[in-house]
Amino acid sequence: MKKFFFLLICLIYSSSLFSEETESLEKPVMLWQTVLSGKVLTEPAKFYYGFCVITDARKIDCLNYEGKKLWEKEVSHPRECQIFPLDYEFLLLSDNSNNTVSLINPSGLRLWEAEINFKPEKVLSGDDGRIYVYNENQIACYGINGIKKWQKSSDVNPGLLKINPFGKLDTENKNPPAFSFSQDQEIIKKHFRDYAYAFFYDKKHALICKNNWTLEYYYFNEEQQVSGLTAKKAKIGQKSAKSPTAALYNLNGINTDIRKNKEVTSEERIEALRAGNYGEKEILYSSELMNILDAYSEDINIAQFGTQKEYSIYEANTKEFSVILSQIPLLASSDYTIKVADIVAHTKSTAVLKTALKEYGNCAYDPDYLVLSAIQTRAKNLNKRNEDIIVSFCDAVYEICRFMGKNAYNTIGKQILADFVYASNPDRVKAYARKTFEKIKKLQM
Repeated sequence: MKKFFFLLICLIYSSSLFSEETESLEKPVMLWQTVLSGKVLTEPAKFYYGFCVITDARKIDCLNYEGKKLWEKEVSHPRECQIFPLDYEFLLLSDNSNNTVSLINPSGLRLWEAEINFKPEKVLSGDDGRIYVYNENQIACYGINGIKKWQKSSDVNPGLLKINPFGKLDTENKNPPAFSFSQDQEIIKKHFRDYAYAFFYDKKHALICKNNWTLEYYYFNEEQQVSGLTAKKAKIGQKSAKSPTAALYNLNGINTDIRKNKEVTSEERIEALRAGNYGEKEILYSSELMNILDAYSEDINIAQFGTQKEYSIYEANTKEFSVILSQIPLLASSDYTIKVADIVAHTKSTAVLKTALKEYGNCAYDPDYLVLSAIQTRAKNLNKRNEDIIVSFCDAVYEICRFMGKNAYNTIGKQILADFVYASNPDRVKAYARKTFEKIKKLQM
């Protein structure tokens, strides 16, 4: 009997040791720890390159997943603010103290501020750059330029509905995600205590915001069944396909003759686009604008038999076409960025090229660097005597880099300007390129 009890005790003890050993193997390993400007106040905004947090030091801290601080910006009312991640590493800042939302570029530069009359709880990026902001019973849609397109009330949480880009709310529920935020948190709670916020970057890495000023980044030996990042990131290269939103435009039966279609170039149309809150009227506005730009693309692109149209009603009617081009930043989207890139690449009209770039500069949204790439390619084959065009290129590079952030500058923008400075260009061009370098430097991105 004594021998039996001895063996039983040994078995229990060895099982306990095995259990502790297994548990220790499953424990996540801390890869790094760092100190923030203050205590984290809100849920972190997560991106592919890193994450941002608001601290009680009146700061937004942005770090990468190696713990390096990328930028730090001041915020006036930290306890009244929230930050939400958008596609292409943009950030939406909600300030409930003054009922505003602001767009912040990937380098921390605030681009615009717009009014909002409810407290946001969730934010989503649309497929063409538009931004959906909502809570339990309100939803608003803003353009990437800050113009509010529409706002709706709903008895059902908008997050559970299929949202039409033009403000129609479908009562048919969306499919639920495979893994929810609450499931992620259950896994976090199994391993960590005494933290303010935590999230998984991927299935093996988690970031823990402690209740003090510290951040800790952990590695899991085994993959966890958690949700991952879903935001889009920049993919440099030609992109010809329009967004699913553009597929909803009416591309048939539109009068593209700007000499006859007076309404599309009227002051009333421009005022309506600036004022916003046009809801489903955007279908008409964008259908007409996109059809006219498509027609101009046909004029300037090489046709099937290697010929090019010698006469374009758009180039011949510069006043009306300038009004058309001025609508691009008012209805700003990735679809219109594609059209601007096409104009930069193929138009032979100096007047159209300069006007298109000037207007586009009012909202230089270039998520895949299509316009920057078109400028770089066109500049290589440009006659050095076309100084005015090179100046327009410099201005466009500045506006795109200001809007899209430091990565746009480092990836393409800097090289374009460097070519203007160091190539055999006229002194005026070199001086203007240097001036553009200095302007970008002053942005402190």
